[in-house]
Amino acid sequence: MRPSSASLVLLGLLGLLLWGQCAFHLNESGSKTPAAPNLHLKTTVRVVSVDSLSTHGPELVYLSIGLRNQARQPLQVVSLDGALFFDKQRLGFNRHPVGRGVVVPGGAERVFAVAMRPYQADDTHQGTNFVLLRAAWQQRKLARHHSQVTVFYAYQPYPGTPEQANWRRRTVPLVR
Repeated sequence: MRPSSASLVLLGLLGLLLWGQCAFHLNESGSKTPAAPNLHLKTTVRVVSVDSLSTHGPELVYLSIGLRNQARQPLQVVSLDGALFFDKQRLGFNRHPVGRGVVVPGGAERVFAVAMRPYQADDTHQGTNFVLLRAAWQQRKLARHHSQVTVFYAYQPYPGTPEQANWRRRTVPLVR
């Protein structure tokens, strides 16, 4: 090896060493907030009950959605909302997220009441109603029509910070 090559290699190694030290100190001086644990594989969502499909009141579908924490540590719900599908078409939605600040202990399930509204007619799509959904519900044929709820939810470790929030989407069957 030539003397100039050896000095270049040593200079390169010294540069890498200094670069590693600088990166280490930058990470140390950054945020002191620990990284959020990966809890999304340890949560499940299910539709507990479907209410008010048989009434002739306002066009709302009331769902009870259960969020189960299968982790050991508690989690805090940041938001929970959803969209309603019938015959593979998006039929309704929940405009106001629920559950903000609710703590779900490890190994427990909390149930949230969610009111689904039909889409209103606008420039992009035709308005919807729940007439066909009600009929399928009364005839116990929701599964035949691919009735589903997509639940959008966010949670964070408890105690935690909003920067640690885990955002998830789960699609579950709409059952009676």
